[in-house]
Amino acid sequence: MSSSSLTNADPVGAGWLGPVAQYFGQLVSRRDHVETARVACEFWAKCARVAFSGCVRQRTTAVYGQWLRKLVTAMCDQMIYRDDVEASSFEMLRREAELALDAVVRACPCQASLRATFRQLLETRIESESWSEKEAVIRALCVFTQSIGKWRS
Repeated sequence: MSSSSLTNADPVGAGWLGPVAQYFGQLVSRRDHVETARVACEFWAKCARVAFSGCVRQRTTAVYGQWLRKLVTAMCDQMIYRDDVEASSFEMLRREAELALDAVVRACPCQASLRATFRQLLETRIESESWSEKEAVIRALCVFTQSIGKWRS
């Protein structure tokens, strides 16, 4: 996923938060700079509920759903092990991506596009030849399931 894949999507939020959320959505996709992606995931872990508060109720357009799918896919992509990243840096990034994913799922639990994204990721990546992709989607599914459980309780 390129770092510009979220740029043409409708930004979430209203006022100043929309451009900030869109920018941090782009940064999650960064595969060339692990620390930047980690900090972007940390932003989502802390701010997802605020960023999505008005959007969940007011925006259910296809554009919003597409933006959310790209964001969640980017978070899942950051959980895929890469040989070119130091192990400790990768573990921190993966943990932040899991926390960010948890926060986004809890902020948007009723979004059909969110559930469809997980289903598509699971179906596609579980069939992958890459164990790293399978492991990442299994981790993401665990986060998704636990987050939905927290929301319902």
